[in-house]
Amino acid sequence: MLPLTTTSLKTRKGVNEEPILSWVADEYPYREQGIEWYAILAVIFISLIGGAIFFSNYLLAALITVTAFALFVQSFRAPQKVRFELSSEGVSIGKEFFAYETLTSFWVAKGNGEHPKLIIDAKRLLLPHFVIPLGDTDTESVREYLGAYLEESDEEHEPFSHAIMEKLGF
Repeated sequence: MLPLTTTSLKTRKGVNEEPILSWVADEYPYREQGIEWYAILAVIFISLIGGAIFFSNYLLAALITVTAFALFVQSFRAPQKVRFELSSEGVSIGKEFFAYETLTSFWVAKGNGEHPKLIIDAKRLLLPHFVIPLGDTDTESVREYLGAYLEESDEEHEPFSHAIMEKLGF
């Protein structure tokens, strides 16, 4: 077993009593949006809805309206604290568990001025990457522990789609 050097080393009860590495972090970085962000979003969605109606695609217009409403409501929601755990069986993100057999590789992306993120590739068609904020967790401990179970990728950045969504404020 590899030695772990972090402040939140715990034991999972009921599953072989093996040590796990765990930490708690926000599920996503929270940014309070200004009035300009909402105005730009409104212009974009009104234009899309107008285009859908112009082409008589009312179902698309309704879908865009529901999407706009969902994004508006989501923008006011503060992130929840989520527990992340690494164990000998797999990775837990909140209440969801992913066995190592369903994962392919990992890497640690160093953010530009923000906390590093753990990116894990999964054998899934939809949502093939998990982006896990590491907070103040020691990245070398995470890298060392996961290296015993998964291949470490050479990539050093987060997935493009995730980076774009963060830049746009989502």
